[in-house]
Amino acid sequence: MRVVAVPLLLLVGLFAQAQQPLHEVCGACHTTVADDFRSHKHASVGLDCSTCHGESLAHRNAAGAVAPDRVAAPHQLAELCGTCHAEQAKGFLASRHGELVQANERAPNCGTCHDVHRVRSILAMKRRCVTCHKERPEACAAAPAEAQFQLECANCHTPHEFRR
Repeated sequence: MRVVAVPLLLLVGLFAQAQQPLHEVCGACHTTVADDFRSHKHASVGLDCSTCHGESLAHRNAAGAVAPDRVAAPHQLAELCGTCHAEQAKGFLASRHGELVQANERAPNCGTCHDVHRVRSILAMKRRCVTCHKERPEACAAAPAEAQFQLECANCHTPHEFRR
């Protein structure tokens, strides 16, 4: 009887997990990430952890002792994000930042500006830009007359491509 009960309990547990959104299941261990993700637009449109990390059954069943199915490296993020954001990924990959990331150099990637689990504020994005671009040209000191983006850099540099 005991031999049958243990697998049955495991199946019941897996069935219960299947009924919950995956970020709720993952949130049992990854509380901060899951809390952040709940406020992200991706969660509101039905995406969950499996969208980027795969089902990761071995990871879940091993209580974290096994890596998730997928963890995108910086040079893989544009391709992963590009499955939904194709135009932005295409522009990014053509940019100097994209070229550097693809060459496995340290450079901004999708997650640098946008974060991957939570929404990053405009101020936080701006702070990220100035970590590398400390000295801004004089032309950048004055706000353009027709500012259309909240992130000032994007007023002159095409978003995602950051070309002049």
